[in-house]
Amino acid sequence: MLAGLSVARITAHYGLLIRELRPPPVLIGHCLGGLIVQILLDQGLGAAGVAIEPAPPAGVKPLPFMPVAGFPVLRGSVRRRDVVTLTARQFRRDMAGTLGDRQAAAAYTRYCIPAAGRVVRQAGFPGHTRVRFGNPARAPLLLVGGGRVIRTGNRTRRIPAE
Repeated sequence: MLAGLSVARITAHYGLLIRELRPPPVLIGHCLGGLIVQILLDQGLGAAGVAIEPAPPAGVKPLPFMPVAGFPVLRGSVRRRDVVTLTARQFRRDMAGTLGDRQAAAAYTRYCIPAAGRVVRQAGFPGHTRVRFGNPARAPLLLVGGGRVIRTGNRTRRIPAE
């Protein structure tokens, strides 16, 4: 079932849940979740939204290439519909760069879960993720982004945006 997920299916599922809520909630998401927040707001759902470093929707030029956690999925066309999980080494490098080795290993064991390769591909090549930015009926959206990321050896430093 996980392998068959798509951005559209995930968005539709959340849409069904949100339509039942009164008053409409504030929607918050990070990365792919931030993209889904934008799509849901475009569909008229939610009172407002917060997208934290969201994946770009279709038509938005992505940032210059930088190693990301989704790269193992994107690089292998064989994995297009597979369920994939980061290795401990990939997790350490891409998700836990500021943690010590023991902390990173503990975080990997506790938090690393499989992902649908199809969803990661759709976020990496956003043709299925349209957002109408000129939609006058859309609720307000706060986009939150970080600064530049500097990698030195096995450490990551975030430089605040200017």
